[in-house]
Amino acid sequence: MAEAFEDVMRTLAAEYRGKLPARLEDIERLWRESESDSQALVSLRRELHTVAGSAATFGLPALSAAARAVEHHLDPVLDQGT
Repeated sequence: MAEAFEDVMRTLAAEYRGKLPARLEDIERLWRESESDSQALVSLRRELHTVAGSAATFGLPALSAAARAVEHHLDPVLDQGT
């Protein structure tokens, strides 16, 4: 049973890593757009929150920490509405 779980997690991790470049491109695009679009800033924060929560699960703790740090940096900006 444990082997089957580990196999599933390896498969999921490979899928996650395969989709990661596109997700990071989306984050970069949202970052650029957020300078002039407040909705892009909200979307950026949501994407960062998702990456922060999922990256460590799939063996990328540094990415998780970086996403979490930026997410927390954006929170006061979003709270101010600017």
